[in-house]
Amino acid sequence: MRRLVLLALASAFPVILCQGPVAAQTPPTFSIEPQSLESALLSLAAQAHVALSLPTEGFGRLQSRRIKGVRKFDDALTTLLAGTGYKVERVGDAAYRIIAARSQRSEFSPASPGNPKPDVIIVSAYLPATEAEIPRDVSQVSGSRLLEAGISSDAALADEISGLTFTNLGTGRNKILLRGLSDGALSGRTQSLVGLYFGDTRITYGAPDPDLQLVDVASVEVLRGPQGALYGAGAVAGIMRINPSPVDLDRFGGSILLAADGVEGGDPGHNGELVVNAPLLRGVIGVRGVVYSQSEGGWLDNKRTGVKNSNSLERSGARVSALAQLNASWSVGLSVSSQGVTSNDSQYLEATPSGLVRAAALLEPHDNDFNLANLTVHGSTEWGDLTSSTSHIRHRFGSRFDATGAFPSLGVVAGVVQPIDERDAQDIWVHETRLTSGSDAPTPWFLGVFYADGDNSRRVTLRDGALGSGSGIDYQETRSEAIDEFALFGEVNWRIAPRLQLSTGLRLFQSHLKMQSETTEPNLGLVRTEGGGLTSSGVAPDLRLSYQPAPHVLLYVSAAKGYRADGLNSGGPIGQAFSSSKQPFARYGDDDIWTYEAAARVDMFEDRLALRLTSFHSEWRNVQTDELISNGFPFTGNVGDARSTGLEFDGRYEPNQRLAFRLYGLINEPELESTDPSFPAATHGGLPGSPEYSGGGSARYAWTAATGPIALNFFAEFAAAYVGRSSLGFGTAARIGDYVESNLRVGMSLRSWSAEAHIDNLSNSDGSTYSFGNPYQPGQTLVTPLRPRALGISVRHTF
Repeated sequence: MRRLVLLALASAFPVILCQGPVAAQTPPTFSIEPQSLESALLSLAAQAHVALSLPTEGFGRLQSRRIKGVRKFDDALTTLLAGTGYKVERVGDAAYRIIAARSQRSEFSPASPGNPKPDVIIVSAYLPATEAEIPRDVSQVSGSRLLEAGISSDAALADEISGLTFTNLGTGRNKILLRGLSDGALSGRTQSLVGLYFGDTRITYGAPDPDLQLVDVASVEVLRGPQGALYGAGAVAGIMRINPSPVDLDRFGGSILLAADGVEGGDPGHNGELVVNAPLLRGVIGVRGVVYSQSEGGWLDNKRTGVKNSNSLERSGARVSALAQLNASWSVGLSVSSQGVTSNDSQYLEATPSGLVRAAALLEPHDNDFNLANLTVHGSTEWGDLTSSTSHIRHRFGSRFDATGAFPSLGVVAGVVQPIDERDAQDIWVHETRLTSGSDAPTPWFLGVFYADGDNSRRVTLRDGALGSGSGIDYQETRSEAIDEFALFGEVNWRIAPRLQLSTGLRLFQSHLKMQSETTEPNLGLVRTEGGGLTSSGVAPDLRLSYQPAPHVLLYVSAAKGYRADGLNSGGPIGQAFSSSKQPFARYGDDDIWTYEAAARVDMFEDRLALRLTSFHSEWRNVQTDELISNGFPFTGNVGDARSTGLEFDGRYEPNQRLAFRLYGLINEPELESTDPSFPAATHGGLPGSPEYSGGGSARYAWTAATGPIALNFFAEFAAAYVGRSSLGFGTAARIGDYVESNLRVGMSLRSWSAEAHIDNLSNSDGSTYSFGNPYQPGQTLVTPLRPRALGISVRHTF
């Protein structure tokens, strides 16, 4: 009953905020919702009663931002054009014209409007702004950049966003890490270090990244450091947000992509994507649909089972969005997304005297099914702009591992091939509402409320019989959790001086956990039940002082806190009680982190040169980690205290419209300062999977060959990234990393058609990546190498 009441209150929150004395409302000078840029400019001119001349070639698929309230026409016009590559010239007292600031690059997807450089940062929606105006360590990859770099999977973003890394267990199984903060490669009961958002919805809590295919995406944005005051999810290491392309209420259009690739020594693969946008009632109601299907060929041969190219993968999904513009101030959006991932085998190898081989006694498939339904309301009230999002997430994922010979204590017959299956199911309601003062407020602010209600279940089953075909069960744990979390968060921006600003943010939160678990060992006739509950609460502050000595220079310092609640362990062999002196304990403790930053951001030469430099220091107390009991079963514990100090840089230079260069890197010194004496096998040293040095760069050249009315556009781009050496775990000397991965892309386009060819892992590097392999075979040396060299081609048509 309590959770129903809280959901009802959360849903009613936007309605309560919208109430107020009607007489106090002031009609805005401008009321323009996000739409096509051309329509927004014409509406702006009509509302201001001025003459506005637009370019004859139009703006392609460029989209506008929201403009609300009393504003000068010049300011509103500048806001609409920010980051689009167009500028305004005044030609009379009430007459203006829009011209290109410089030549626009050809774009081929309605999903990727505008300039390939970062534009408006949606992730900090409390103040519509560009990267250069935000006192946070933020990076954005635009939709057009996703297309030109061929990025369709989350892991590929690591080459675009400095400090962003992923474990490499496989698609739909990975953890997201930022700036070297790592709590281990296992995904267990701990809250994800990086909060993953899709639009306005947090979509993961203690689950692996579902790796939604990046189709019809307007941008991907990453904020580093604790973000408790900015988002309801209260992420410890940062936020990654995927922003799907909005419904266009004015134009019909879409795109289709067909692609094929092949991996060296493996099977071919393919990919198909279709995007369609259709206004149903122009300017009022529209829909947008996406459907895709991908097959990735395997490349590993299992010497023991005789199966060749066993680790193939299938991923398919669809998304439908509808938008209704109720009036000039209010809109309602509804979207439904679904994706399924199936991989037929793991991708780790075993180190043997004869080399690295795939030698598991059976195939180890994985599946990840993700479904999301979302209702979002946007509107303007007398107090400011309101965004209210309510979502339901249904997430199912499971894995099979080879457990042959791992559990003789459970009465297992020696030599029998045995699988152990993990099945997880999560059903979560998430609500988040934020009220924003607007960018023209004397003291800008925003206030938000967050509520999540989740029911999670997990089943771990060890079966007997060859390949697990037998009906007998040797071990099974069934665990269920009910988790709900409530938070209030917000920020106020104080203008101390014309160029000096202080931001003060805070998050107040409380979470409740109820757990029940039953463990059975049929061969031994044993049954155990466990249960309990916890309540956690706390405060996470965020302070930022920024100084803007020049229009294109921003300096800031910040301090922010992140927090993860404590929890309950269960499972493991019956008869092995949780200890009171040595981990695993029945209850593991909370952890928290303070991160301090000093940063500079510079944009020069009409945005042809952009530099970002950030120094940071993190103090991480009582680090939570998912680890293994000696017999292979996972548990959650607290390894000790850690710190991380480093320097991150990112630079982009475009000397002209043909050339573009980028260089980025991370110099980091992560260290486990003190270990908890009760934690097994922990040693002083670096954090797992966190190298001291990493970085990369790219060079792109574009040119046009014209013959009469026909103009062919060409490009070539080379990119390379280095991953430094690090350790695989807290208590292991196994080393990973120290490799370079490079990619080459070439392409051409003609009007609405484009074609591209690419080679991934150009040097065919077999570097050892960050993955635990198989947790139920802890005595073996397991290595997960990079995917071998792969060649692919694609054709895209925009209509």
